[in-house]
Amino acid sequence: GKSSGPAPEAVGSGWLTAKSMPQHILKHVPQQDNAYDCGCFAVHFIELFATAPPRDFSSKAALDSALDRGWFKVADITRKRQTMHEKISRLADRTAKARVEEEARAAK
Repeated sequence: GKSSGPAPEAVGSGWLTAKSMPQHILKHVPQQDNAYDCGCFAVHFIELFATAPPRDFSSKAALDSALDRGWFKVADITRKRQTMHEKISRLADRTAKARVEEEARAAK
């Protein structure tokens, strides 16, 4: 099969390393302060970048300007966690119900 990963020569040449990727720590953007919201923060950041991406990634100053203090609040993450929990619970309930119905049909 054909590999979808980077070419072997790219791996050893600094492909996606801390040195090759710019790193900006934006202190005013809300940060995770617990051991369980990592996924919620990741999903929220992705949604925000997908719907209103910063136009300039060239410098920390440009990112600071685009991702200002009003970009999002920690309360958004709390709501995101609750929404994700509700959606996953509904999906699990529907899946369980469908499985029971399928088993009942198969037993006839």
